Amino acid sequence: MPIRAVSFDLDHTLFDRYATLRCLVPDFRKAFAANLDPALSEEQIAEKLIAADARTIHFGWPTLFQVLVESGLFRSPPPYQVYHDVMLDSLFPHHAVPLPQTLPMLSALRAQGYLVALITNGRGTVQRPKLHMLGLENAFDAVLISAEFGIHKPDPAIFHAMAEKLGVLPGEMVYVGDHPLNDITGAFRSGCPALWVNTFSRWDMPDLTRTPWQISRIEKTPAMIRQIEADLALADASPEKMLIVIRKGERRLYLIRNHTVWKDFAVALGSASVGPKEREGDGRTPEGIYRVCLKKQGKWGPSLGISYPNRADALRCGADEELLKVIEAAEASGTRPPWGSALGGEIFIHGGGTARDWTGGCVALSDADAETLYHVVPLSCPVRIEP
Repeated sequence: MPIRAVSFDLDHTLFDRYATLRCLVPDFRKAFAANLDPALSEEQIAEKLIAADARTIHFGWPTLFQVLVESGLFRSPPPYQVYHDVMLDSLFPHHAVPLPQTLPMLSALRAQGYLVALITNGRGTVQRPKLHMLGLENAFDAVLISAEFGIHKPDPAIFHAMAEKLGVLPGEMVYVGDHPLNDITGAFRSGCPALWVNTFSRWDMPDLTRTPWQISRIEKTPAMIRQIEADLALADASPEKMLIVIRKGERRLYLIRNHTVWKDFAVALGSASVGPKEREGDGRTPEGIYRVCLKKQGKWGPSLGISYPNRADALRCGADEELLKVIEAAEASGTRPPWGSALGGEIFIHGGGTARDWTGGCVALSDADAETLYHVVPLSCPVRIEP
């Protein structure tokens, strides 16, 4: 199932929220002149607004307001509802600073044949003026604003409505956003692949399933869409439409099923975790595309063997011609590659704990997570391990 559409969140995704907060400070100061500490400069006000926003925006306006009060921004805080209404009705409809990368990124997606769309929570009286100021009024094939539609993210109905407007299936529409609940969980519940814009370098809601598809800057979207397509093609070609993705730098394993993330797990790696495995005993965890080639009960409980070394490993590490042919034959037949060569082998996903990197190159989970994964993942399931 190919990706045919890319739909976006607006706030903290497609425009410069912090430049916008700086821009609205003079009007903010006028609106709350009776409440602000008069000793604060405009720069100090901006820093407090930005710090509170970065810390709390995923937890709602009341939490954001409380942090601002605690920061000393106000000499005498206004009522919360007054603050909320001034921000939404008076300030944000008149201030929005574009990210210079947004329009070129959207144009690049369209040039590659994707439909582009917007699903945003909020009032039309706030979000539509933003789109005008940002030059995005005509940038999308379809727009849904929650207050106009009558349903808010993360309700699957608004994602399904967008897919229907675009004439695609939910699994053919990637949703791009920053909010763990409204955007990523909402997309997953709707059957859409989800791309996380990692605005704050943290995942604020640890009880929610994460996504392996992540970017730190919006202009990286087209390249990541290509990675998502490649991953979903791997999954679609597998017996149960599954894929394991392991992000070594994040110490996280993701199980993808039917175009969404079914579950994610914390992992530990080899004792020398940086770089791909090259030889027996180097303590490194492999990097590349493999498959589950063995399931067994081992020293660390239920264990999934992965098909390291593959042809790419053999070529990179200078394997001799005879070993290369054996590895190529194993790949072609879907059998286990040789595990007794100088390249090493017997790389498993197993239990044993995740408190530190401790394995000889294997991927370790908690015992409970290893048990769960073992019973769900079939033989031949593809495994992609990235740095």
